[in-house]
Amino acid sequence: MEIRDLSKDEKIALVGLLERLMMADHVVSAEESTQFGNVVGEIGEDEYRTLVHNYKIIFSDLDKFKQFLQSIERQESRELIYGTLFQIAEVDFFDENESEILDWLVNEWNLDINFDTDDLNI
Repeated sequence: MEIRDLSKDEKIALVGLLERLMMADHVVSAEESTQFGNVVGEIGEDEYRTLVHNYKIIFSDLDKFKQFLQSIERQESRELIYGTLFQIAEVDFFDENESEILDWLVNEWNLDINFDTDDLNI
């Protein structure tokens, strides 16, 4: 599954989460900006702007947005959205606020996040 395969609601979820993630630590590194630009490129700039506009109009508060996120049911979409956010957050250090967003998704979406420590290049 790719970003273009997401439904409109799933894309709004992705865009809203991206907006929150990018502002979570109040700093956007060059690396984060590059990864973010790649995601915007996959969605398309015009569609991204429309989705952000819709997100901001519909979800004026976090609780409303969290309720909406719980309505995202396709597990494959959940995993793609989470993975996209994780890739952006991991390019520099994980801020506490970024981790909070990712942890909330893991719990609410029942994501099984396992990775091989050999992939960490420690």
